Formats: sequence, C-alpha cells, structure tokens
Amino acid sequence: MSQVHGARQHPDSVLWVHPAPSRLVSASAVVLFDAPAGQAPGPGWLRIAGDRVVATGHGAPPHTADEHVDEGILVPGLVDAQVNGAFGHDVAEAGGAEMADIAQRLPRTGVTAWVPTFVTAPVEQLADRLRRYRALRAELARDDRPRARLLPAHVEGPFLAPTRSGAHRAEWLCEPTPPRVALLVDAGGEDLGYLTLAPELPHAEAAVTALVDAGVRVSLGHSEADAATVHRAADLGARLVTHLFNAQSPLHHRAPGVVGAALADDRLTLGLIVDLHHVAADAVRVAFAAAPGRVMIVTDAVASAGMPPGEYRLGGVDLVVQEGQPPRRADGVLAGSGARMDESIGRAVSVGVDLVTAVRAATAVPARALGHTELGELRPGALADMTVLDGTRCAAVPPGSPAAVARETPASPPALPGRSGILTRVAREIPASSPVLPGRSPLVCCVARETPRRSAPATGRGTRPGPGGDPLATGASRVENP
Repeated sequence: MSQVHGARQHPDSVLWVHPAPSRLVSASAVVLFDAPAGQAPGPGWLRIAGDRVVATGHGAPPHTADEHVDEGILVPGLVDAQVNGAFGHDVAEAGGAEMADIAQRLPRTGVTAWVPTFVTAPVEQLADRLRRYRALRAELARDDRPRARLLPAHVEGPFLAPTRSGAHRAEWLCEPTPPRVALLVDAGGEDLGYLTLAPELPHAEAAVTALVDAGVRVSLGHSEADAATVHRAADLGARLVTHLFNAQSPLHHRAPGVVGAALADDRLTLGLIVDLHHVAADAVRVAFAAAPGRVMIVTDAVASAGMPPGEYRLGGVDLVVQEGQPPRRADGVLAGSGARMDESIGRAVSVGVDLVTAVRAATAVPARALGHTELGELRPGALADMTVLDGTRCAAVPPGSPAAVARETPASPPALPGRSGILTRVAREIPASSPVLPGRSPLVCCVARETPRRSAPATGRGTRPGPGGDPLATGASRVENP
C-alpha cells in the first residue's frame, strides 16, 4: 500500500490508499500517532476500513463523520505487558474459560491487548502451562467473540536472584541451564513472547543468547546485577527490564545497579508500575525524564484486580488483600498489583507526566517493545483498537456490543487535566440504536452516558465489595508488585 501525505484540502492529514469501503470517525480530542507531546490533545479524525486505520488527520474531518466521540479523549487501545491475573482468576492456575473471562472483561479498563504472565514454578510445570496456552490461543483465534487480544506470554522466573525473589517461591528458583531454557522455548514456540531472568546468574549469558536466537525477548529483573552485567546482557540482545525499581539492585552514584543501567541504556524498554505504591511519584518522574520514549506502563495485576478485598492466589502462593492495601503474602511481602491501566495513565499525569507521553507509555511503547507494531497507535495501517479516556477510567467496547454506559465512581484517583469527575465505562444493555464504532475484529469504544450506579455481586474468593457494592468502582489503586 502507498501513502499520500498532505492532501490539498487537509494538509495535516496522512492517507493510506485502500480499496475497501470505509467509515469516518471524528473526536473532539484524540491522540493520533503524530500528536505532539506537551500539548493537550485536540480534535481529529480517522478513517477505518475493516479492522484497520486507513487515514488520519488533525482538525475537522473532510466530511460529516459516521461516528463522533464528543466526550473524553480517543486514544489507541491500551496494551498491558504484564498480567498475572484479574477478576478472581490467577493466570498460572486458570483454564481456558477463566482466561477467556479475563480477556472479555479487560476492555472495561481500556485494555485491548494483554500479555499473560506465568510466574515462577518448576520448569516442567511452566512448560506444561505454555503448551496449554498455545492450545488456548489457537482455540480463541477461531472464536470471533469480542475480547482483548491475547499476546504471546511472559514467563517471569524461575531464573531469578534468590535475594530479589519478591513473592516468587524461593524453592522453585534455579539457574538458566541450556536444557531448562530449551524446554521452555520448545514448549512456548511463537506463543512465548518474553522471559524475565537475572543476568548475573550462572549460564545467564548463554541463556540470553539462546532466547534471542529463538525469537524470545529477554527482560532483566529480580536481579542483584551490577551495571556492567546489565549492559553486557543488552549487548547480547536483552531489550526489556521488568518492573523498574522493584526487586532489583537500586541506583547508587558509585554503583548504578540494574536501575541506573536501565535508565542509562537506550536499548532497554522499562516496565513501570504506576500505582504510587510500588514506585513513589518522584521516581515515576525520574523514570520518564531519564528514559523518554522507553517507559512502558504495566499493571503487574494479580487475581485481586477488579475484585473486593479478600484472599487470592498467585502461582501457588496465597495472597491477602485488605481494604485500601496492595496484595501481600501472609508474611507481608508485596505480591503483584490490583492496578488498572486507565487509572495508571491518570496517576502518571497527576505526578507531572505529559498526557500524550503517558498514553504512549501504555500503548505505542509496549506494542513496539513486544514487536506488535500493528498495535498501540492510531496511524494508517494499524489495527483500529481504540479506547476513550474520561477522568482516569475508560473502556474499550467491542464492535457489535451494546454501547458503553458511564457510571460515576469515587473521585479519589487523580483526574486528567481539564476533566471533571471520574467515569468507568462498562458494557450494559441499552437500545441497539445507540452508536457503536465500526469494524468487526478490532476492539473499539463508544461515547458513554451517565446512569445510576447499581450494585454488583462480588465473585471469586473476595469477601466484601468495594464502594457502592461494585468491585470495579474502588477508587484509588489497590496494588503492588513482588
């Protein structure tokens, strides 16, 4: 396909020549692929044909749009690169129905693509989970029901430093010997996206090389490595860092550690949990300032995400979530997060990160880092996955679904600049005449309208609901990470 830049009527537009019938979508505020950082999102439009964006432009559309998003900010669908569980389901123990349920409910938080994370377990058990995940992805690929896209998995462990194991079970940690690495690579195939390891372990350099040669991305984490070891791993092909600042050697001016090397090495993309529990506001600002374009917001969510306080599981470990607190093991060790991606964008903005930069950290940056360049941007040729942000909450509503209905939630999480209140969009049955954006396979969203809050029953092992009886309306983050 060829591109035509600067059409006479719309000098700021980019057109992607296409033969298919298309529909025009406009928005009062939109973050397109070429939106300048440091400026508030302005009006714009995009044309969609099938499941792809085929043209975009700033300002007024070339003619009356088929759909118009008047409230909130239209952004690319959010991409969460680290999800251990959600909605009462632990990825490590979930079957096909539970994984499908997570995928169907994540769009309520604006996520249109996600990476299931399998935490430390015996290598043979991890291999079996990867085989089952391969079968599940193949099965869901034949099922066109709307849900967030399941991306190739992340294996976090068991090749971690015992002194930085966090909530991972220490008795299952081991060295990344060639047979162990080969077992995971063979079991995961193309459905293994990336693997976290500590680069200072014996056999780690050979493991990085073998993984990269097999097409598996390597992330550095749960590590006591010094800066030189981190840079050496990057020389060998490592390209990610797992939850920057957490469970890794800290920055010191004479011993930069994993944190210092990660911030300094432009080859590395840095996962960051922006719940303001794992990482303080100043550290969030430092990360974005020191590594522009390389910070990707992740939730590191566990089964308690989207659920009331109670008891949950993470890879065979019992967790307890108390009111207003992050998940913890019985011994008090932090164990994953209950954060939402949409709220995380709002928190990043609240501590001084530019809105466009924060959106890209939850969309284009993770998509690019994971090799899914068709995701994460509203640009010609990209998949038309979209989300509307309003306050700190949002939703992606699958095509053909009823339009989203907004519901007021507590105003404790920080709102985006210039926006009043916080809305969470949840798919509800409303008349079929309500507008839904076009397309079949992409996840898209629609303008919401306010309705009274209704109570929702708690599910899973949670013991009591959040405010208003709805576990999705729990205000500020309820999270953290190993």
